[in-house]
Amino acid sequence: MPSVSESFDFGGATWEVRVKPQEWVVHDRLAAGRSVFWAMTALLALASGVLVSAGTFWAMWMSARIRSQGAALREVRSRFEGTREQLIQAEKMTGLGQLVAGVAHEINNPLASILGYSQLLMKQPFPQAVQKKLLTISSEAERMAKIVRNLLSFARRHAPEKQHQNLNSIIEETLSLKAYHLRSRQIMILKQLDPNLPPTMLDLHQIQQVLINLLNNAEQAMVEAHRGTTIRLATRAVEGRIEMRVSDDGPGVPPEIQERIFEPFFTTKKEGAGTGLGLSLCYGIVEEHGGKIRVESGPAGGTTFIIDLPFCTRTPPPFRMRSACPAVAPHA
Repeated sequence: MPSVSESFDFGGATWEVRVKPQEWVVHDRLAAGRSVFWAMTALLALASGVLVSAGTFWAMWMSARIRSQGAALREVRSRFEGTREQLIQAEKMTGLGQLVAGVAHEINNPLASILGYSQLLMKQPFPQAVQKKLLTISSEAERMAKIVRNLLSFARRHAPEKQHQNLNSIIEETLSLKAYHLRSRQIMILKQLDPNLPPTMLDLHQIQQVLINLLNNAEQAMVEAHRGTTIRLATRAVEGRIEMRVSDDGPGVPPEIQERIFEPFFTTKKEGAGTGLGLSLCYGIVEEHGGKIRVESGPAGGTTFIIDLPFCTRTPPPFRMRSACPAVAPHA
């Protein structure tokens, strides 16, 4: 061990004091402080670990909370966007209703004259060939009058003439009307109809019109694109409602126009091939029945129109026709 010296003057002489520590004393002092040093080190390490762990858990909790709040905000935004789209659609339907009501009234007046005079002429003793032509005029005028009534029902939301009907029976009747035409286009119909489907309150002619519009759209899309040969119709009862699906394996509906296909006067057909009112009319009829209609189409092609109708278990009184069939809530 090195020694330590100190010089000083005393009594006219210079003195030097030299001190050399003993080795065993130094080792004893160092040994006595070692345990305290390691104890303090351990406590410091423990405190640091606790702080780091607490900080990590807090960061994880904040991250999870931020993700949860972000998901909630996205859900709220999605609902807001859906509500806004519904309001826009409702506003467009209101404008369409005013236009259709005016047009229908203008058509209804001359149509009534055609229908009335044709029925009067049928009572006259004309030859059979003339009677046959008058019968054709009368039947076509009746059909046009029914279309006008449907347009007014869509435009003004009049309660349709509902009766307890089986949706499968309406589908079968409609397919019998379109069977020859679809066979001539080499389009095959596949049916998956639930045999236990319960009856509900439906207007036969309006639901037939919806089916005919959907079948015509599927047929035209497949023929123009030279793609697809099959139309599928399926029905089932699920969660207190009746679901009908009309699917085809045609070219499909591009994602950018799926939200617009129910808009009035929106069409992707060539000029003169369509007015853009078919799907709008389907939308109005299904809404009038308290139901919902939506479309599904993927990038690989194929289109499915899904119609949800409420299940009515009792016959409503005539003046409360719509109240007996609650509207179907939208679902994902």
